[in-house]
Order: sequence, then C-alpha cells, then structure tokens
Amino acid sequence: METRNKINVLIADNHEVALLGLQTFLSIRKDITVRAVAHHGKEIFCKIQTFTPDVVVMDNNFNDFSCKDVIEYTSKYSPNSKLIIYSSSVDEQGIMKYFEAGVSGYVSKNTKPKNLLDAIRTVYHGEKYLEADIADMFIRNYFKPNMVNENTKRLQFILTKTEIKILKFIGEGLSNYEIAKRIGISHRTVECHRRNISLKLKITGTAKLVNFAIKNNVDAIHV
Repeated sequence: METRNKINVLIADNHEVALLGLQTFLSIRKDITVRAVAHHGKEIFCKIQTFTPDVVVMDNNFNDFSCKDVIEYTSKYSPNSKLIIYSSSVDEQGIMKYFEAGVSGYVSKNTKPKNLLDAIRTVYHGEKYLEADIADMFIRNYFKPNMVNENTKRLQFILTKTEIKILKFIGEGLSNYEIAKRIGISHRTVECHRRNISLKLKITGTAKLVNFAIKNNVDAIHV
C-alpha cells in the first residue's frame, strides 16, 4: 500500500521509550504510516505545520505546552488533522473538556493496543472515539435524571455519528431493514451498530433503547 493511501500519523510523547514503542507498534500496520514523532512542544508545533498529518496521537503530560495550545494551533495550521489524546490518566472532567475543545478521540495508555488502532481509524473517517471502558464510566457517572441537555451533549462523546443516527431511527420505531434503507447500508451492518450501541449504553432490548432515545432527546442531536 502506498503512503498516500495510508493514514499519516504524528506521534507526540516526551517519554523516549514510550515514543519508540508506539512508533514500532504503528509502523507495522498496513494502513498506517508514522510520518513524524515529536518529543516536546516546539517540535510538535513545527511538525504539525510541516507534515499536516491525518491524525496526531499525543500524550497530555508535556511541561512546555498544553493540549489546548495544540488544539488551537492545529485548527489554524492543519485543520484537517484529527487529534487523539493518548494518556495514562483517566480524568472524567478533563476528558469532557478535551472533546469540547475539539479533540476527536481519547485513549488510555492502560488499554489494549487494538483500541488505539481503532481510535486512529475511527477519527480518520470523521468519527469521535472513546474507548468502551471510559464510555462505561461516562454512562455510570454522567447520565443523570433531569439533565437532558447535558446527557445529549455527553452522548456525542460516547457514540459515533452513525450510531447516533441509528439510535435516532430506533427512537422513531424503525426496524433494522428500514434503518438500513434510510442510511444506505446493509441490515447486518445496522445489527452490528445496534450491538455496539447496546454495549456502550449498557442497554438491552428495543423498548429500552427507544425509551433512552426519547428521554435523552437524541432526535435533537445534529450529525
């Protein structure tokens, strides 16, 4: 596969061993190429502008810059680049702020390596990514009664755009075949998405999904 057909990734981490390990892990993937690595703030800003990567995978523990600085810089100099925070910490409020500021994904360094690959591929195709364990934490701690507007906003960090579309149609009472026709995918793909929605929301059964969609005003989410 030629480089132009691969996902071009920039890795930023101030720990040399972690950086080398991540570079090695990603470099053997057929659909990913590591275009550049960065060890500190000045370097990451320079390489974002120079290489305009498809995806930036970055630690959030740098001393010489903040993630907000990178988000703002990327928005100006490489607006098509997607940012993934790859962190050893899992702070609920912090994760919310990162997504609200414009990052596309958040992955814990303690997770399975496959999740980082899923994150890179997901954000590259324009979706948000939040790994299942962190999404579960959001479900347990953040979905509260009488907080419909907040619940609706948080839902966008947990489900992909396609999953939100499908949940909307579920809320309208459409069958898998009807949803498939509306979106232009196979009914088996719809079934797969429904399973993912159920796993992420910890909800089983059509009736409960319909109830969740209605209660949390899913139809109002713009995707």
